[in-house]
Amino acid sequence: MAETEALSKLREDFRMQNKSVFILGASGETGRALLKEILEQGLFSKVTLIGRRKLTFNEEAYKNVGEVEAKVEELKFDRYSVFRPGVLLCDRQESRPGEWLVRKFFGSLPKSWASGQSVPLVTVVRAMLNNVVRPSDKQMELLENKAIHDLGKAHDSLKP
Repeated sequence: MAETEALSKLREDFRMQNKSVFILGASGETGRALLKEILEQGLFSKVTLIGRRKLTFNEEAYKNVGEVEAKVEELKFDRYSVFRPGVLLCDRQESRPGEWLVRKFFGSLPKSWASGQSVPLVTVVRAMLNNVVRPSDKQMELLENKAIHDLGKAHDSLKP
């Protein structure tokens, strides 16, 4: 309960700071879900989408994520976070047969093992929003699958 109250307070304090956000990859499954939640929660005063093309919500996601991360690092932001989830557990709008097969495989395994290699989309979005409202003195934060699971499990975040 204390974590829930603390997260609510952090969110309210964050809103009062009148911050802006930009999203790389808002055309992918995670980006679309993140954009929807950011707009619904009103955490930011300005939202900017950065991509290769005009966003139509059916564009192909970036293919070379490492290249994008390197370019973001060159921009020297005060703070930015890189999320590297495992296999996303979601129903994708675009066709990815190999990923579909992997999701089916993880579905047949014990949850404790599968969660080390995969993560539900909503958990990633929760982790992103919970991370942004928490204070940090780090310029760059790299969150791998386990950290995403931990941060995305916080109460008082998105509805599953």
